[in-house]
Amino acid sequence: MTSVTRVQPGSFPAHHEQLLQAFADQAVIAIENVRLFDEVQAKTHDLSEALTYQTGSSNILSVIASSPTDVGPVLQAIVESACELCQAYDAIVLLKDGDQLRFSAHHGPIMVEADKWPINRSWTAGRAFLERKPVHVRDLLSDEGSDFPDAQELSRRGGTTGLRSILGVPLLREGESIGAIVLRRIEVHPFSDKQISLLQTFADQAVIAIGNVRMFDEVQARTRDLSESLQFQTATSDVLKVISSSPGKLEPVFISMLKNAVNICDAKFGNLFLIDGDSARWEAGVGTPPKLAEYFTQSRAFQPTLGSHLDRVIRTRQVSHTADDAAEAVVGAAARLGGARSTVCVPMIKDNSLVGAIFIYRTEVRPFTDKQIDLVRNFAAQAVIAIENTRLLKELHQRTDDLSESLQQQTATADVLKVISRSAFDLQTVLDTLVESAARLCEADMAVITRQKGDEYFRAGSYGFTAEFMDHVRDTPAKPERGTITGRTLLEGKVVHVPDVHIDPDYTFSKAQKLSGDPRTILGVPLLREGQPVGAIVLRRRVVRPFTERQIELVRTFADQAVIAIENVRLFDEVQARTRDLSESLQQQTATADVLKVISRSAFDLDSVLATLLSSAATLCDAEKGVIFLRKDNHFHMVSNYGFSAEFETFARAHPYPADSGSTTTRSAASGGVVHVADVLADETQGDLARQYQRLGGHRTIIGIPLRREGETIGVFTLTRQVVQPFTKRQIELVETFADQAVIAIQNVRLFDQVQERTRELSKSLDDLRTAQDRLVQTEKLASLGQLTAGIAHEIKNPLNFVNNFSALSAELTDELNGVLKPVAMDGKVREEVDELTGMLKDNLEKVVQHGKRADAIVKNMLLHSRQGSGEHRRVEINALVEESLNLAYHGARAEKQGFEITLQRSFDLAAGEVDLFPQEITRVMLNLISNGFYAATKRAEANGGDYEPTLAAATKNLGNSVEIRIRDNGGGISPEVKEKMFNPFFTTKPAGEGTGLGLSISHDIIVKQHGGSIDVETEPGLFTEFKIVLPRTSQR
Repeated sequence: MTSVTRVQPGSFPAHHEQLLQAFADQAVIAIENVRLFDEVQAKTHDLSEALTYQTGSSNILSVIASSPTDVGPVLQAIVESACELCQAYDAIVLLKDGDQLRFSAHHGPIMVEADKWPINRSWTAGRAFLERKPVHVRDLLSDEGSDFPDAQELSRRGGTTGLRSILGVPLLREGESIGAIVLRRIEVHPFSDKQISLLQTFADQAVIAIGNVRMFDEVQARTRDLSESLQFQTATSDVLKVISSSPGKLEPVFISMLKNAVNICDAKFGNLFLIDGDSARWEAGVGTPPKLAEYFTQSRAFQPTLGSHLDRVIRTRQVSHTADDAAEAVVGAAARLGGARSTVCVPMIKDNSLVGAIFIYRTEVRPFTDKQIDLVRNFAAQAVIAIENTRLLKELHQRTDDLSESLQQQTATADVLKVISRSAFDLQTVLDTLVESAARLCEADMAVITRQKGDEYFRAGSYGFTAEFMDHVRDTPAKPERGTITGRTLLEGKVVHVPDVHIDPDYTFSKAQKLSGDPRTILGVPLLREGQPVGAIVLRRRVVRPFTERQIELVRTFADQAVIAIENVRLFDEVQARTRDLSESLQQQTATADVLKVISRSAFDLDSVLATLLSSAATLCDAEKGVIFLRKDNHFHMVSNYGFSAEFETFARAHPYPADSGSTTTRSAASGGVVHVADVLADETQGDLARQYQRLGGHRTIIGIPLRREGETIGVFTLTRQVVQPFTKRQIELVETFADQAVIAIQNVRLFDQVQERTRELSKSLDDLRTAQDRLVQTEKLASLGQLTAGIAHEIKNPLNFVNNFSALSAELTDELNGVLKPVAMDGKVREEVDELTGMLKDNLEKVVQHGKRADAIVKNMLLHSRQGSGEHRRVEINALVEESLNLAYHGARAEKQGFEITLQRSFDLAAGEVDLFPQEITRVMLNLISNGFYAATKRAEANGGDYEPTLAAATKNLGNSVEIRIRDNGGGISPEVKEKMFNPFFTTKPAGEGTGLGLSISHDIIVKQHGGSIDVETEPGLFTEFKIVLPRTSQR
């Protein structure tokens, strides 16, 4: 029996009774264990050790959840917890780096002098890595330790020769070692089985953290690779949208092209001119300065000035690009009236005739890149298409829709990644990422972020600076003053942009200025919280090149994100501090650990995570019931329920809250803050639907916490009590924490879905690329084979012709020989022998002629088989091509064989339309298949007699993006053994002299390898054979 007493009178709460019952159960278990196992430790020690292990595992899971992009803090937490919980002298995590293990995290007083160590069996970590199982050295200085000379060497390098007990556990991912974790003691004290198991758990957690970071890095890399393609696709999509929505109207198309060209190429303004002969006319402009626009309007058609951009384009039909128009010998109107400096002019050419030109300008000296010029070339080509044939606009409509959908998906992926970066509590990683992104996107050479600590400002993150500079300024506070751009930004609390600090009267050239490479153009943007500067982002360029308004606005956005990140971390730190002060900290930590475990184990099972969050929040806040609502279609739908009846859940799912209805849920969503109602029955703001919820649920006190993402409410977290009992401030703060975790869980699922979709798209693109590569390899093989065959034909053709010609001549000479010998007197026996010999000689010569001709046919077919696409590649009406092939084959067969008869059946799909192909090659395939059908049907007719009617059917069918052709004969069919080999070169079932075995092989190469189609055969011996060809409508070359 277990009893507890209190000095003060009063009954114990129910949860205390439950806790006491748990302790009683544990006591019974401990007594029973002692009876069964004499060596088991006392109950108190077991509970203490289990709690310590649980706390250590919880801490590591917390670090994993808070550092999804940085494995360093996780590994450090693991070595610290492992060292403490396993009572080791020090702990090390090592990761595979080539054929060595790199020391990646360490905790303990022993110095780690080596950065890497070869992977071998001579030290504990190396052997654990190779054997993929724990390696336990009980005493390094014993005979057992003599097998680990490298471990003794590492001990000496660490400043001690007294290492005794060592434990190494491998880090395993999918059965393969990626590293190891090592514990060391300076006394002979072998590690227990429980400690070995705990270290294996820490190793598993390290592998999970490494995998999480690897997956995040892959997503980041994919997103960066797609961002540039997305920008260009977006521009093309915008232009195509205008073309599809403005058929026959050129001005909206030109304006759209210029806008996109100016925006994407980071230009100031752009103009489009139409050219007729040697005169030009201003047709459209975007951002054109008023004076320049007025000049062009008044000029109407004008002759370009000699030496100007337009003059050069008219004369050369080439791009004209100048770094600085103001420095040119001929200063054009754009430089005089519009302030243009860097300029590019791209011709619009159709059929080698110049029809216009596109200009884009920058008002600063900053030449355009080759990619930007290529983009303008693309717009020029689109302008020519719009001018020449607006009829094509309707056909482009579907393509535009596809591009728009792709854009929406890729934009959604980018939004998810932004949310991840803004929701992280690893402030240093966030600031480093922000400052690096700002520098890269704004084309700055260096960037630094300064934040407030107490009453002073210190550098918190940098990009592009030397180590010497950072050592100089790291511990030196930045002062609000006009002598530096950072100080001036902090002093004024607004953007400070100095195009050239060398001519700025207030700028002080300090030692830091020299150490940073003497930058010229500097931009400072303040970090503002409630209107007061709490830091600054400063970007620097080594040359005089002012930042654009778009770049300044982008840095403002990064500054806002930095403020949010700093504020989030500050709030998080405050919540952590308050949590440590709570008397029931152990209970809350246990609950948080349970939630984190669910999130880590079921990261993409949203229902399980939300249910765990809701039940944990209700239990810790003494609430009987709770609901999580998510916003969809301007309604709030219940997605998770705790404690409410099935009747309530059925009603709630059938009657979601409209966003404008009166309820605690919608009020919290609308205000974006906590709504706490002590008694819903006394709250006059509750609407009819809310009162129905209350009658079914029976609750009195309710609290609503909004689920916020990017400043918008995506749902509401509610808890209720059945009696009037308001929630405390600490309980509200705790629910807010659970709400934040719910948002994180929702975002994780959303990110996972986006990654899965992007992975599928990339896999499809990879398959398409591999197909194209295979086709290219086959083309190269065919080219090589063509060259080889041409050489063979050249070498064989002459002697083959000699054999054929002289064999035929010799056969004729045998007749002449018989004529010469006829008057010669011979006895009967001699003459019979002469006639027999001359007859045999003539027969042999005729056989030589026959087989020589067959060899000649084989050489010709080899040339056809190896030759790549011949003839013109163009669009052809497929029904007409099949009809023509039928007629050619039929009349050819009748001419070749007297009395040839066969019934031809046609079933042509009128919607089959045109196909992009080599007509000569496809005709060759049709003739080969039709001739084979004639042959098979004729052979069966000869075998069956008059009861059989030979028939050949040809059919076409529209398949949308492809077209199908079927050739069917009612001949004798093909056996399975022949069907397997029928497309092999030189395989034939025809008698000697009637076939070379190359016809179907050539046909297969033409359809599959040359046209990217397919050819299949269906057959039933004794009944029919049908060839099915599928050709893509557009060229796959």
